[in-house]
Amino acid sequence: MTYVVNPLGKRWVELVSTLVPYEFVRREPMGCDSMTESMHGTDSSNPALIPAPAAGWYRRAWGFLFDAFVMALLLLVWVIPYMFIYVALDASGWLAHALMGLVVILSVVLVIAYPVYFIGKGGQTPGMKLLKIRLYRLGVDGELYPPTYGVSWGRWGTVMVLNLLSGALFGIPIILDYLWAAWDTQRQCLHDKVVGTVAVDERE
Repeated sequence: MTYVVNPLGKRWVELVSTLVPYEFVRREPMGCDSMTESMHGTDSSNPALIPAPAAGWYRRAWGFLFDAFVMALLLLVWVIPYMFIYVALDASGWLAHALMGLVVILSVVLVIAYPVYFIGKGGQTPGMKLLKIRLYRLGVDGELYPPTYGVSWGRWGTVMVLNLLSGALFGIPIILDYLWAAWDTQRQCLHDKVVGTVAVDERE
């Protein structure tokens, strides 16, 4: 058996001979631990590869729905106080507009910060973590790298552009974006393809 270091936490994993459908390759980073080379004869200049199965469409969809539910709960943190203050103070005029503006600003910040922060920080939102899915940048030779905040912003920006286009095209762009992963051989949404990311199924 051949073993390599899993860069996703330095766990030992077995290199299997039969690849699963829609797999990606995960490459041992350059300059790997010398112990790996001495024990298993791994040449760091030609690192071994292991299969990394892409997360299926249904699992990604469930993760997305969980994140939507979490964000809805977070929205209630300021929507409920807003409603209470609005009724209690019988707000009107500039006060009503100010309160509504504050709610809108906080909501927009949440919608942006939630995916950008979690994906940029660790490659997975709470919903993705629950479903054991992690996002990676796909390298030229098939290796996987942790996403950066720049990549996270790029994903979010692409989705927002598709949402804006959907307003004029009957929602087709954003629907096509998310459905694309259902038939794509790499299980990528369109926004994944734009920034070069893949969702990996990390169940063991």
